[in-house]
Amino acid sequence: FWATMPLVGWGSYAPEPFGTSCTLDWRLAQISVAGQSFVMAILFFCLIFPTGIIVFSYVMIIFKVNSSAKEISHFDTRNKNSHSLEMKLT
Repeated sequence: FWATMPLVGWGSYAPEPFGTSCTLDWRLAQISVAGQSFVMAILFFCLIFPTGIIVFSYVMIIFKVNSSAKEISHFDTRNKNSHSLEMKLT
């Protein structure tokens, strides 16, 4: 989706400084509203949003491991050592 948007007119591509490949046209992004919106959309949907989902998922995993280890530790005192091991592993 994001690679085809410059082909339909939203943003554009330009050669890299060394001419070996293409990248976003950063000059157009500085002078055009469409270019700026394209760069901002890519920044949000391809970097910030996925990173937020990854961080949220890992935080929820850590909370789940903590809560399940606390529940298990109430049943058996031997699991207190395994709880610290699980926390180090997480």
